[in-house]
Amino acid sequence: MDIGKVIAQFRKERKMTQSALADELTERGLPVRPPSVSAWEKGVNHMSAEQFLAACDILGIDDINLTFDVATGDSPVQLLNKKGRERIAEYASLLARDGRFVRRSASAEMIPMPRMIRIYDQAASAGTGEFTDSDSYELYSADSSVPDSVSFGVRIAGDSMEPLIPNHSVVWVHAQDSLESGEVGIFYVSPDVYCKRLRVSDGRTQLLSENAEYAPIDIAPGDTVRIFGRVVGVMGEGRA
Repeated sequence: MDIGKVIAQFRKERKMTQSALADELTERGLPVRPPSVSAWEKGVNHMSAEQFLAACDILGIDDINLTFDVATGDSPVQLLNKKGRERIAEYASLLARDGRFVRRSASAEMIPMPRMIRIYDQAASAGTGEFTDSDSYELYSADSSVPDSVSFGVRIAGDSMEPLIPNHSVVWVHAQDSLESGEVGIFYVSPDVYCKRLRVSDGRTQLLSENAEYAPIDIAPGDTVRIFGRVVGVMGEGRA
């Protein structure tokens, strides 16, 4: 079955809006906006594996193989309709409550899942500067050197923030929509996205580079500006 159509079907059955599904995914650390959900359901874009599994969990899709008609083998379960599969799920739930049928080593067999963080190459478009809708990213398995507050990473192109942030390095970003003067963040100033230090002084707002060869960027009244978040670290360099 078409994945997008199935997702839409289950979402509607639960009387959940596309915005609500996007919010649920975002709360699970998979930032998504409603237009992305719409694009998935229409088959325009495809979900990542993490988004797909999380959406199935949110929508109560327990048997992925059977729901999406990708089951293989000769299991008699494949012969059952939705009501029959629901009966099996009910029986499995009853068995799980009976200690005689629960694996004693179940807790010991659980393997902790690594924290996966998206590292974006660029914003999705010059029109919005949005990162979370961009398909240009890689998933990074975070270790203890990555701050817990990190929401996503951004790959830096250019030497304007050297030596603090080297060219081609990755900055770790905590998503927030405001910064204090003096903090380093990721900014959208139409139509570009910058990694700069904010300075607010004497009624002026500027974005500063660490490299003295680059002039400050003055923010004028009426400019379209957005703050994506605060830079809390550089890959391999600790905090910024």
